[in-house]
Formats: sequence, C-alpha cells, structure tokens
Amino acid sequence: MAKPCGVRLSGEARKQVDVFRQNLFQEAEEFLYSFLPQKIMHLNQLLQEDSLNVADLTSLRASLDIPIPDPPPKDDEMETDKQEKKEVPKCGFLPGNEKLLALLALVKPEVWTLKEKCILVRAFFQAELYHIISSNLEKIVNPKGEEKPSMY
Repeated sequence: MAKPCGVRLSGEARKQVDVFRQNLFQEAEEFLYSFLPQKIMHLNQLLQEDSLNVADLTSLRASLDIPIPDPPPKDDEMETDKQEKKEVPKCGFLPGNEKLLALLALVKPEVWTLKEKCILVRAFFQAELYHIISSNLEKIVNPKGEEKPSMY
C-alpha cells in the first residue's frame, strides 16, 4: 500500500502551519467578501470621473518641441567605437505628457494594490490545493478495486 508523500511535521511546526493557513484563509476571505467589492465600486466611480472620460482625445496631446542639436564635429569618433557610457543628449531630455502622467498616477496605485491582493489569493488557493491533494493522495494513487498503485 502506498504511503502519502508529504513532509512530516512535529507538533509545534504543524500548529504553526495550521495558524498560517488560518490567517491566509481569513485574509483571502476578507479580500473576496469585502475588499474586492469595495475596490470594484471605487474603480467604477473612478471611471465615471471627468478626467477618465475624455471625449476629445486631442486635448490629451502634448506639444512636441524637440530641439535639434548641432551636428557633431567631423573629428569625433563613431558612437559604436566608444566604450564609455552614453552621454545625456545635447538637446536634453523631453518632458513627459503631464496630462497622461497625472492619469497614470491616479490609476497605477489602484491597479497595483489589486494585483498584490490577487497574488495573496492565488497563494491561498495553492496552499489549499496542496492540502487537499496531500490529504487524498492515497486515494489518488490507489483507487478502490485496484491492487497495485496506478500512479507509477
């Protein structure tokens, strides 16, 4: 008869694992029942704001004033011949589109927290799946009516 493959834990370690599982379960439950619905309502309200409902997309266009630098002197080496770090462009860096950067600053933290919480729930499901499989491994390996293990 096949034995379940699993890590044997001492009494204290098993208690710590059970406490961790319970905490993870409570966090996942809180996420699914309270945090996720509130976040969906908040993001829905965010979508209703005027800043995200722009009818005329040309209003988001930024001016693109790129200064043209002077051409390099003839005696300079080719850029591919240099082994140094690249220098700052002589015309300077271009500013970003302030309107789009403001929208990004508004939306990015919301999406980031939602992503982090989803990672937590995924970890919960993986832990629960491992627990279910390890507790039923003998039934999976040696089903009723079969004399030899069928998994190997």
